[in-house]
Amino acid sequence: MSTFVLCETFQQEISNGRGAIADTMKSLLYNQAPELFEGLDFERDEIFLEPLLLAYFNHEHRNQCATLPQLLFGYFDKAARPERIPVVSAGNGVVHLPQIGYFKTGVKHAQLDLVCQNGTFHLEQNGVHVAHTFEDRLMVADGKLEVYRYNHPLFNPYYVPYDPWIKDLPPVEVEVEDTVKHHLPELEKAFAILKQYCPQFYDEILSTNRSITLFHNRAVYCFVTLCIHGSIFLTTLPENDAVFFLEELMHQCSHNTFNTMLFNKEDYFEIDVEQAMLGEHINKQNESRTIYSALHGLYTVVKRYEGFNVLYHQDIFSGRQKHEFLGRIGDIKKRLNTGLDGLDFDKVYTPKGREIYQLIKQTGDGLAERLHAIDGVFDFSNQPSEFSYAKFSEANPLDQFGHIASRFPS
Repeated sequence: MSTFVLCETFQQEISNGRGAIADTMKSLLYNQAPELFEGLDFERDEIFLEPLLLAYFNHEHRNQCATLPQLLFGYFDKAARPERIPVVSAGNGVVHLPQIGYFKTGVKHAQLDLVCQNGTFHLEQNGVHVAHTFEDRLMVADGKLEVYRYNHPLFNPYYVPYDPWIKDLPPVEVEVEDTVKHHLPELEKAFAILKQYCPQFYDEILSTNRSITLFHNRAVYCFVTLCIHGSIFLTTLPENDAVFFLEELMHQCSHNTFNTMLFNKEDYFEIDVEQAMLGEHINKQNESRTIYSALHGLYTVVKRYEGFNVLYHQDIFSGRQKHEFLGRIGDIKKRLNTGLDGLDFDKVYTPKGREIYQLIKQTGDGLAERLHAIDGVFDFSNQPSEFSYAKFSEANPLDQFGHIASRFPS
């Protein structure tokens, strides 16, 4: 079996999905702002896959967060850039321009003008110059992915705490700036590991992801949303290192990949899987996910297995990191059991969709077998819904792990 079956098999579906998303955004932008659309290169899909552009159109109060010229200015050819555009500063005084960088001002929540003359920028408010300092973009993964230095106000509605019993909690504030400074080195290590040992996975991530927000608020889990397609949001703890980032890059970036693949859902499903509740289709009242959510869960588990399998057999970690890495492998085994096997396949899937599901399931089962040496070794009885290394260490003390560490890989 090939090491990265899903990467190799779904390249065309990913390419088709990227094109479909870009075409959708082209149509939307043309209808909303034809004067801006005419100044852009229609053939450059990357323009229309800008995560902040999608976030803008999905935000109820978008004009309080940014302007369309502000989001698109960096994508115009320099010779075609307008001399003056309206911009909005965030609650921290930052004016963020994609592809350009950050203008830090002392003016918060303000409508400003960005003026570009002879290749230099300045800001004005009601004709008066506004002092600013400039920060360039922060790029990782060979300059292909941006790590946002600051939280963007377009993202605020999505920082919703997780509670299994309470739905529709209001969003909360998160900390980004210091979190990025603290965690950037470990994030870069994780990308370096993926590039060296999992190059196909690494390339796939770069083809379907554009940006990363690192934030801190324990109440909010890592997430991805189609409303900001191409961006991932990683909640962090101070002690998180490259092992954490490896799993979450494989996990969250694969959500964006799967959303890309399945963008034209009618090609894969006979029913509306985003609304259809899995529990109703398999007669399990305690199952609260939609079919689409469960499929996402299965796909991202199998994608992690693809990466974990390579890193496990390369035996690249030692000591505490190996302890955590093996714990993360062991923890995802239970997530293969989704209940999706109980669906009426002919009712839910098109032939193409059924083929994709069966390949994902078959690949996951095969990789789980290749990593079966970890089965039954560790105690996961105290784990919350998302893996916690602190909880894992309570049930499986690191000082006892040294006696068995050499058994892995086997």
